[in-house]
Amino acid sequence: MEKLLKYIRKNGVRNIEISFVDIFGKSRGMIVPVSRVKEILKNGISCDGSSIGCTSVENSDMEIIADKDSYYVLPNGNLLLFANTDYEYDARSRLKKIEREFKAKDIKVNFGTEIEFYLFSKRDKRHNQLDGQGYFEIGDNRYFKTLNEIIEDCKKTRVEIEAVHHECGENQFEVDFRYSSPVETADNIVFLKKVIDYRARNNGLKACFEPKPIDNMSGSGMHINMSLFSHGKNLFYDENDNMKLSKISYRYIENILRHICALTAITCPTENSYKRLANGFETPSKADIGYANRNCLVRVPKASEKGTRIELRSPDLSCNPYLAFFAILTASIDSFDSKTIGFPKSLPKNLQEALLSLRQDKLISSLVPKEYLKR
Repeated sequence: MEKLLKYIRKNGVRNIEISFVDIFGKSRGMIVPVSRVKEILKNGISCDGSSIGCTSVENSDMEIIADKDSYYVLPNGNLLLFANTDYEYDARSRLKKIEREFKAKDIKVNFGTEIEFYLFSKRDKRHNQLDGQGYFEIGDNRYFKTLNEIIEDCKKTRVEIEAVHHECGENQFEVDFRYSSPVETADNIVFLKKVIDYRARNNGLKACFEPKPIDNMSGSGMHINMSLFSHGKNLFYDENDNMKLSKISYRYIENILRHICALTAITCPTENSYKRLANGFETPSKADIGYANRNCLVRVPKASEKGTRIELRSPDLSCNPYLAFFAILTASIDSFDSKTIGFPKSLPKNLQEALLSLRQDKLISSLVPKEYLKR
């Protein structure tokens, strides 16, 4: 707590935004004066959980517990403080728990993501005013002004930006930031979406995180890069394998592929998600693995020993990142009976198929409340 309080005093922070993500991935929170931060860190704060679908009206009080070690500077000068809740299905709390389980086995989990999004003019309701630029092109306009401001915002906080660039679609961009633990990476995603949205609005733009906002252009994904380390050694690396992958990594991939149809309901939870999948533009449709192949569901990027990782290419930003990461890690350590769980050939074609797969998968369906399936 003292580290946080010292930062607040040194930087003249006035207000604190306490934020958490509900089961459907929507960012929730409140703004409190900095004078209350000690009290909140010590005692927590409550809200009406029934109003966001987490509790019943009869038992509606939900406790919000701020995480003193997870704070970010917002562009408006407020300090963003992430929080867990006492909700049974709170994904951030459960993701923290599974991280601790890996750590108890001396395994460090690394997750990294690539955030893709579109920037549109606020006045352009039909997305007709496009920038005419493509992959890795650089322009001198308000789009790139916005990108530069995002980088500057991140310099003030814990997010280490590696690159920001134009993607394949006109008006489409990508932010790459350094990998970290699953919880911190999910925090970074939520923070970056806030920053991107804020800077876009200030420049007369609207940030669009929909998976497929324009039919004839690239969809926006949230590719997840994963690796496991133990005592500084990359457990996914084997120099004698033709793809340089270890037996541990193959088992990890197999587990994900066996559960991928149910996982897709969590990582791609909107109807619009399925307009992106199986429609070309380097998006997967088959449940396959490939070396450096961007059409595959699981890609193995070219890398050195330390950099060896796997990339899951189906998820998008409409998901709850904490829940998505938690579900993936839960699937990865499943000690299933291989006779009863086989490999699917393809991903679900629509949300209905994905939800049916989720209901039929006992392990993954146990991670979400019945309300999630109903909604």
